[in-house]
Amino acid sequence: MILKSYDQGRETFQGTNRDLIWLDEEADREIYVESLLRTMTTNGILLLTFTPLMGLTDIVRDFLEQPEGETGKFTVQACWDDVPHLSAAAKAELLASIPPYEREARSKGVPQLGAGAIYQVPESDIVVTDFEIPKHYPRAFGLDVGWNKTAAVWGARDNESGTIFLYSEHYMGQQEPVLHAQAIKARGSWVPGVIDPAARGRSQADGVALIDIYRNCGLHIEPAINAVETGIYAVWQLLSSGKLKVFRSLGNWLRELRIYERDRDGKIVKQNDHLMDATRYLVMSGRERMKTDPGAKPKHMHEFRQVPGQADSQWMA
Repeated sequence: MILKSYDQGRETFQGTNRDLIWLDEEADREIYVESLLRTMTTNGILLLTFTPLMGLTDIVRDFLEQPEGETGKFTVQACWDDVPHLSAAAKAELLASIPPYEREARSKGVPQLGAGAIYQVPESDIVVTDFEIPKHYPRAFGLDVGWNKTAAVWGARDNESGTIFLYSEHYMGQQEPVLHAQAIKARGSWVPGVIDPAARGRSQADGVALIDIYRNCGLHIEPAINAVETGIYAVWQLLSSGKLKVFRSLGNWLRELRIYERDRDGKIVKQNDHLMDATRYLVMSGRERMKTDPGAKPKHMHEFRQVPGQADSQWMA
């Protein structure tokens, strides 16, 4: 076994072949790449264990933004709840002693939000355990279309509290519209949606507008308002006020949230933001289209049935 420190530099990692390298805490990219090369000829293993306190660095992105179908990498985001020797009291005490901006990273392995993060809202404030959506909740979906990735997110509103719950997602790439439409209709063919307004243009394949293709596949969709900054502000207001919640099972949505950011010039980084765009469409244009399941009874409607053997005027709730 050989021990090295990062401050020795990349050069000290050169010239050896290793079956196993374990990088404890996040290294700079040069050392990471050099360590990876040391395992190339041995078909070895490179382990990295660290708390992502430096935010969305290149190394973090390498693991969180893996292209679909890529093999050879495996990521585990461990949290305090995975550590059996920490009691609830100990975790509460530790959390209280950590600065708020570090808590998600320290306790859940979520990359620390930097100044460029668009929605600087702790996940613990917006994530809820999945539950069965009551039938009287009106629903709609937002749809962002593209060849590399087509994404949709469904929202349902509790009219009593005004809270919208994002409860389902569709996330699929390089498929024809008919396959996306089938997956979307499986969540309820009656649910209305709003779509990226660019879909009113012509597809490169046959000159037919994508929105017409999806309509012909049976989707009830209308173009969404695509006012980007206004939409981002509207989503942020709902998130920060507790009026927009997301089911814990929406893993792709949460991954996009963690890497949704602005660059140094304040421009939105347009990578892996398909569900973020779909959410913006839903908030800006989908709320007014929300519809209740036509097969559901109104919340306060009682079901009556005739009592056998009684006069027609005798009914029982």
